[in-house]
Formats: sequence, structure tokens, C-alpha cells
Amino acid sequence: MNVSAVAAAAVAAASVAVAAAAAAAVGLSAEWKWTCSEGMGREAVTWCTLAGLLQFSFSHDSAWVVVVGWVMLTHEKKLFSLGLDKRYDPLDPDKVVFNYSHISLSSKLKFLLAKGLKYALPPSKINFAHYFLSFEKLLRALNKRSVNKLPEILQHVKSAIKNVAFSSYYSYGQHNFTSGLTKDDLLLLNDFSKNTDIIVTKPDRGQGVVILNKNEYIDKMESILGDETKFIKIDDDCTSLNIKREDQLNNMLRKLKDSQSIDKDTYSRLFTSGKPGILYGLPKVHKTGWPLRSILSAIGTLNYHISKYFVPILKTLTINEFTIHDNFSFVKTILNIPDADSYIMTSFDVTSFFTNVPLVETITIITDSLFNHSTHKNGLNKLQFRKLLEIATKDKRFIQVQKFLQYMNSQHKNIKFTCELESDGKLPFLDVSISRDNNSFSTATYRKPTYTGLTTKFDSFIPVKEPVQLAAKDRIYINLPYIGPMSYTIRRKLVNLINVHYSTVHLRIIFTSTNTIGHYFKFKDKSTNLLCSSVVYKFTCSSCNAAYIGKTSRNLSIRADEHEGISYRTGRPLGKPMVSPVREHCQQNNHNLSNDLKVIDSSPFASDLYILECLWIWKGRPKLNEYLGFTDLELCR
Repeated sequence: MNVSAVAAAAVAAASVAVAAAAAAAVGLSAEWKWTCSEGMGREAVTWCTLAGLLQFSFSHDSAWVVVVGWVMLTHEKKLFSLGLDKRYDPLDPDKVVFNYSHISLSSKLKFLLAKGLKYALPPSKINFAHYFLSFEKLLRALNKRSVNKLPEILQHVKSAIKNVAFSSYYSYGQHNFTSGLTKDDLLLLNDFSKNTDIIVTKPDRGQGVVILNKNEYIDKMESILGDETKFIKIDDDCTSLNIKREDQLNNMLRKLKDSQSIDKDTYSRLFTSGKPGILYGLPKVHKTGWPLRSILSAIGTLNYHISKYFVPILKTLTINEFTIHDNFSFVKTILNIPDADSYIMTSFDVTSFFTNVPLVETITIITDSLFNHSTHKNGLNKLQFRKLLEIATKDKRFIQVQKFLQYMNSQHKNIKFTCELESDGKLPFLDVSISRDNNSFSTATYRKPTYTGLTTKFDSFIPVKEPVQLAAKDRIYINLPYIGPMSYTIRRKLVNLINVHYSTVHLRIIFTSTNTIGHYFKFKDKSTNLLCSSVVYKFTCSSCNAAYIGKTSRNLSIRADEHEGISYRTGRPLGKPMVSPVREHCQQNNHNLSNDLKVIDSSPFASDLYILECLWIWKGRPKLNEYLGFTDLELCR
């Protein structure tokens, strides 16, 4: 080893010595060691903070000195205060993977699953439509901010953005990514995902991976649905029932608009065309027999928008002297209580709260409270408000502790509480552990028994978070898929371009990684295509493969009937059906017209839906689309 290399080693060793001294100053221990190796032939400086590990790498010519120091500084105290044990290995498969199925997992498969369902992988290809959707939205946003721009400057900016978009899209795939999983690992996960006898999901609380026998899962879900006091089985056709419910709500909204109780913007926002909700269950792994917690996904249902409409209105009723804002306010309150030894700590929890809420009584309490001192709320009178609230909530398709507990449980036949009493002067509540010591309360972070320690892995294919700028600028947000180092090049080019020509605009690019291990294991029920709304669809003629691409914000079943020229309510032929290139093609060529439309994209936003339709027409150039909508795209001008 030459003199310069020795000097580098001395500098590195001194750095570790300083760190060790700092550790000793805060009462922590520190160990360090160094090793030397010759001619490693690469440059590297690596910092690693996992479990307090601090790694230095130095190079000089062909001599390398690698100094590795384990320094437990203030990070150890921070982790301890958060309830994290630095000796705990979050990759211990037996503590992360809960296998309740009949299948025996290999150690390799269990290790892969222990990375978590949110572990991100490099995408095999870029999603064409959603990638260019973001650039199209950026171009349109800049158009609105270019009133005072010279045409040549605007054209330069647009050309530069298009160049970034197209060059990045078509060059993707020529780069090698460092992934935590090999091709054999992916094949193993893919083969495991094809087993139709099991379900792979997450636990009800905390992070982890749960493997269940599918038949047992279905039996437990059917047992939940069998409670006729909570659920009613509907034998009607789902499509016709959904349309009937939509008509009822939309007719009421139309009357409210006509009477000027709500304005046109509110009417457009609440006008509905939705699908049935999706009910699924998550296993409670901390309880014997892993009972399921039923969850109803109501996103996109017919009363979804109106439910969101009520949130800010009802939020004012949830704030009083008996509520807490968050864990921090709770901790602040509990620490200010004097004479702690004179209290008994206990917590109460409602059993199956959401399925036991007495809706009629709750709605009465809400309306009486809101209309106690006024006759109208947001332009609605009490009767109108109550009717809408019923649609939003009811029409879902889918001191002496024991005496006090008895008192609580006697207040309403539906609401039952469970009780947990303090043990050894300690009681967990929310994510806080409350302790009583020396006649005062103290708090610490509480980790539930379901806590596995599973967090985002350092080798997960996710972007580095961009610092948030608080400057008061006109902001434009776009969302792009994360595609590795190329993403940072895209951001640098676009941000620099905007900063030069739009000094008052701050461009914020949000990168997302959607390709995860969890995508191998989708177990939730799916609505049929014809029940979906706000979609881009494709019709392909079964006789000649001629195609048509369109969009609809309503149920796809309605659009399919319009293409056939029949009433979606009665199924009878219409006297004056809407113009349909699909129907015209089939009639002129004597081809079979089926309503088997394929959903190729979706978006809850009307403007995005139109752009997505144009992008798919641009990509596919379908024969039956007389008007090629992609000519409206800024990307094509």
C-alpha cells in the first residue's frame, strides 16, 4: 500500500474515531474495524444507515482502503423511542409471512414474500396512455399560461417537451436496472400466483403477507354476509338495479338544480353513474382462527360523490370537548393530567362499529343538529338534506369499570363495547403506550402485536423523494411512472426548461412505482366490464377485426345498448337511435353485432378520459373511428 493510500486510511479512521467519541458522549457504545484490499478497479462512496451501519469507501489509484464502522449514535435513541429494536431483523420471514394455507412454502419463496406486497419492481414496459397523458396535460397547462409568450418561444418549449417525452419512451428498455429480484425470483412468484386454491393478502393491522386457503376465505365471507340483520340479499339483475338507483338519485339532483337549491357545478359534480361496491375481508392475524374484517370498497359507486359532498359538512359535528385531533394532541392532554395515581386507566372499543351504527337515529341526530338554528344548509332544506344523506349512507350495495361497561352497553341495542384495563400501570391506546410512574403519566410509542417491522426495502424500485418547495408560485403537478435514473434526467430537463421560460411557475413531477409484488396476487372481486363507468372501451368486430375506440362516463352497458340501437331500460329497439359507426359497420356488412366491449382504460376525470381516448385512437388507428380524435392532442401538433 502506498503512502497516499495510508493517508486516506488515516483520514477515514480518524472520521470513525470522531464518530466513536460522539457516541461515547451520548452514552452509547461504538465499534469499528477496517480492512484493506488492492486493485478493486472501481470508484465508490457508500453511506448506509441501516441499523446504525456507517460505511466509508475511499480509493486512491489502484489502492483501496475500505473502512467500515458500526456507529450507534443518536439514531439508536430515536429508534428506541419509536419502539424499534435495532436487533430486530424485519426480513425474518417467519415474523412477516403468515401461512394459514395447506401449502408448504419453500425458504426461497418465503424470503421473497417477506419483502412485502408493496415491494416495487422495475416495470417491463411503460404504460403508453398514462405516460403521454401526463405530458399532454403539461402542454395544455402551459397553453393557459402562455398568453403573453411569443409564438416562437411557446413553440420551442413545446418541441423540447415533446422531445423529452418521445425520446424517453422509445429508449426505455435499453437500460439495465439494479433490481433486488432476479428473473428466477420473478418466475417463482409468477408460478405461485397461478395457484387458484389460495389467496395472498395483507393483514388487517400492520404490514405483512397472509396466505389463506381460498375455500376457507369464501366460507368466512359468506358467514359474514349471512347475518340478515346487517345484509340483505338482492336477487334482482345487478345492471338494471344499478340503473334504477342511479335514475332515482339523478332525478332528485335534477329537481334540486331546477329549484336552484344547488348550482350547476354542484349538480355536475354529484351526477352519478357508478358501479356496485366491492366487499372483501382482511384477516386479523393477532386473533385465534384469523377472523376477517369486512371492508366495502365504495370508490366509484353511485353514491360515492354525494358521500364526499357530505364530508366537510358533517365534519363540524365531530369536533367537541370529547374528541382528540390526533395522537400528538392526546399525548399533550394526558401528560398535563396531575395526580396520576388517583386514576384507573382503561380503554373501551366498540364491537364491529361500522356495521352496527343505527343509521336512522344517527341521521336524525345529524339533521336536528345542523338545522337547529337554520332552515337551510348549502341551499338545501332539512327534508332535502335528509333525503340525500339517506342515499349516501343507507343505500349501500353492496370509575367502577365493569359497571361503567354495563352502562355503556345498555345505551343502545346495536352498540356494544369491549374493555381493556391497565396492567402494571400501563395501558395501550391508539399508537400510544401510557404509563403511570411517580404519580404522573408518561407516554411512549406503542406497537401492536401485529407489528412485523416490515418497511420499504432499500432496494425497492422507488424514486428518491423530492424536497417540497414552499415558495408561493403557480404550481403544475404531473405524475410519471418511475423508470429508474432516466426519471431524474426527465425531471431535470423539464424543470430547467420551465424555470427558464416560466419564472412564476413551479413544476412538480411526482414519480410513482406501481409494479409491486402485490400485483401478482389480486384477490378482490371485479365488476364486469358492462358495470364499469368512466372508461375508454374498444369494440372489435368478430367477423373482420375492424375496431372502434370510444369513451363513456356512464355504465358501459348503457353505451353497449346505444351501439345496438336499443333502450337500455326496456331492451326494445329505439325509433331514432343515436349514430353508431359500430352498428352501421355491422349492418352494412351483415356482421354480427355483440355488446362484448373491452375496457382498455379508465379515469374518474372527464378531461383525462377524453385525452386517454385520443391517445388510444392515436396508437391503434381503429378503422371504424371516422374522426381521429388524436388530432386534438398537443403532442401531435
